[in-house]
Amino acid sequence: MMRFAPLTLTFLLLIAGPTWAQAPDSEPALPEITPREIEIRGEYRVVFPSLERPTLQELQPRTRVQALPLDDLPSASPLNFRVDALPPLDLSAPPADRGGSLPVPALLDGMNGFLEGSGGRFTERRVATELQFPVSTNTSLRLHGDYEGMRGDTPFAESDARTAYDSADGGIDLSYRGASWSLTSTVDGAYDEYDLYALQAAASNATESPARRAYALGTEHTLRIHQGLPLAWTVGYRVHDVETDPLPALTQPPATEATTHRFASALDITFPLAVFDFMLEGETEFVGHDGNGAFSGDSRQGTLYGIARLVDRPGLTVEAGAALMSFVTSQQGPGFDGPTTSTYGAPYGFVEWMPAADWRFYAEQRPTLTLHTPIDLLHTNPYLSTEADLGGTVHTLNTTAGTSWSPGPLRVDLYGGVRYSPVRQFFEFGIANATGLYATLYRESTAWEVGLDATLQALSPWFGTVAFTYTEGSLADADGLPFVPRASAEATVGYQFADRRARVQVHLRGQGPRDLDREGMQSAPGFVGVGLSGDVQVTPNIEFTGYVQDIGSNNMTEWPGYPRPVARVGGGVRILW
Repeated sequence: MMRFAPLTLTFLLLIAGPTWAQAPDSEPALPEITPREIEIRGEYRVVFPSLERPTLQELQPRTRVQALPLDDLPSASPLNFRVDALPPLDLSAPPADRGGSLPVPALLDGMNGFLEGSGGRFTERRVATELQFPVSTNTSLRLHGDYEGMRGDTPFAESDARTAYDSADGGIDLSYRGASWSLTSTVDGAYDEYDLYALQAAASNATESPARRAYALGTEHTLRIHQGLPLAWTVGYRVHDVETDPLPALTQPPATEATTHRFASALDITFPLAVFDFMLEGETEFVGHDGNGAFSGDSRQGTLYGIARLVDRPGLTVEAGAALMSFVTSQQGPGFDGPTTSTYGAPYGFVEWMPAADWRFYAEQRPTLTLHTPIDLLHTNPYLSTEADLGGTVHTLNTTAGTSWSPGPLRVDLYGGVRYSPVRQFFEFGIANATGLYATLYRESTAWEVGLDATLQALSPWFGTVAFTYTEGSLADADGLPFVPRASAEATVGYQFADRRARVQVHLRGQGPRDLDREGMQSAPGFVGVGLSGDVQVTPNIEFTGYVQDIGSNNMTEWPGYPRPVARVGGGVRILW
């Protein structure tokens, strides 16, 4: 800095020199700045805006178009939606002001629900009802029930066997929501009875179809804490009973009955740490077979996830962790070829990126374990053998990645995934050829799939959903995936009119060819079912409904040997309050 000091001093002296040279009494000489000529160039015009009277329509405030949330639309990908992170909600019903104009008794004030009844071809009938009302400011009660049945069709020309069934279910839900916690308790039951009509058609000496009856009764309670240490804890106990009439002479087993007791519990806890949130998710299940109690030790399973939420900011979520899964089962026949005791460990990961409000990219690897029971298998395949083997299904590699695009009322999901299963449950067709019932099969397998889901909300007269999935895979020791369709699709397109008091919908459901055995040497043909339904609101509380289902389908045979009725026609009435 010393080298710049002489230069700085010289510059200051040059500036101050003229000031010191003037005499003390003399006035400073200023330059002449008075203009001698003024020249105006251009032209300036003053223009006032014209005044016009607005129309009455222009005086109305502009209608705000509210964008509906898209979070509740169907999606084939995990949404990473955590209920325990939500604040408590007040779902108490607002005071009703009916003014005596609705055709319902005054007793129903403050309640809402519906009652629906319908009937159709093949003596098809259905009755459904639901009733919700507040018990107190923070407590609500829900009652619901549903019954449907059919005398059925006679699908076989050489037999009078019918596709008859009756099904009913109902329950009571009690919910309490406090400032920092909520509790939901449920008691429900179900009854199903249907004919195994393929057995009557296959046996020449059979005069009627053996029936199968399934009963279920259970209770479940869920506690959620929203503040402090967020957690969700669910416990439940259920009893299932399955009875099958004596089978025709084609088979040997007599009448059978299988009673299952099941206890299940799940606990999710979030620990907010300084650097990240750590989550523990655990599930356990105890099952007793042949009338034994749930804790008899016949079958049991447990799954534990340890997950660290490493990044949690708007638009980006990153989670990593691991899962430990184990199961024990002892309900197998002499030909069972799956594991009876197994323990597996696998990584967990989840990434979600939302670069814009209408774009979402995600990837997830989540291992899963399922312990099979008779009632669960019958919900998938009602024509299961009375001596089905019970095991577990484990997916150690269960990876899905995709993207969602939501421009306005339209949402489009594209996804793909791969799944490796050291043990997976399938249904076998070979036993069906001998007895008319299906057996279970447990094998190591690998499968991959791609899919498309699209949903158009009913903001305009048009609405609908489309879902398509394509799957390929094989067993470790064979080439087929028994009864897993390569292609499956569902679609619904609807149109609303008459100020949205009426609507019509077209439904489409189909499956491609499916392998009937583990080698993939035999296959069942695909099927397509088309339906049409509609409803019209004649009063604020009364609607009329109608439907025509499975038009033009090739007998809708989802399970070979058991074709379903086609061209079902019916209608009914729905009362709302």
